[in-house]
Amino acid sequence: MMSVRDAVEGVGKAVLASEHEYFVQLVIDNHEHIPRVARIARAAARFFRDAQGAPAEADAVQEALLAYGKRLFMDEWMNHLEPEEDKARALDEASAEFDRILSDG
Repeated sequence: MMSVRDAVEGVGKAVLASEHEYFVQLVIDNHEHIPRVARIARAAARFFRDAQGAPAEADAVQEALLAYGKRLFMDEWMNHLEPEEDKARALDEASAEFDRILSDG
């Protein structure tokens, strides 16, 4: 049987994947998309905290979902690289962009 945490993370990842598809298809601005990722992660963590009364585990759920959303964002960033571009630098730029917008939101 699946744990509550696994279920919450699984549903959160499914919602984030759907949000990511929407972001890509409609060419949503990063400043709109990344705060949505954060709200989805916070909402899932809040649900878990309320249901399970486990704040540390809820924080871990939120971090896992943010990491998943960031990975989707970074993968999409890499899809637009020119062949001559430095992949390591591009990954650093994508990570920094996500983190900067996340901290602004």
